[in-house]
Amino acid sequence: MMAYRLFQIGQQRYAINSQSVYEIIKWRQPTSLPYSNIAVMGMIAWKGGLVPVIDLLRFWSVIKDEQQTQYRQILIMQRKTKGEQIAPLLGIGISRALMVNTLEEKAIQFISSNEPMRTAIKGSMMTSQGVITVLSSEIIGQIVQ
Repeated sequence: MMAYRLFQIGQQRYAINSQSVYEIIKWRQPTSLPYSNIAVMGMIAWKGGLVPVIDLLRFWSVIKDEQQTQYRQILIMQRKTKGEQIAPLLGIGISRALMVNTLEEKAIQFISSNEPMRTAIKGSMMTSQGVITVLSSEIIGQIVQ
């Protein structure tokens, strides 16, 4: 069993390993970056540094640039540096943070993909609240690299 942070983008629910989540902050509009990856909404200043903010729906080509999703928060992902210090990796625009929940790995229906970088989706699972899409924090962390 593993702890996952649940969140929503629009009406869809997602889960990501809670150890990869540093903080969830109130939405602030990222500063656009010209010539960046389509998924990158821009950068925000956060705790003395700059953090890229991504739009997973753009990454998956679910929406086009002109369509807007109502983002209210930014989920800041973290990574450990060589010195085992925690550093911000990137932010994900989300509509709403939900609870941290313990999910059984065996309950996740893993998807096989020839292009794991393309999806960043580990699998999905059915819960009493509906379907939850489980994301791979390792692959999401590579989107802006």
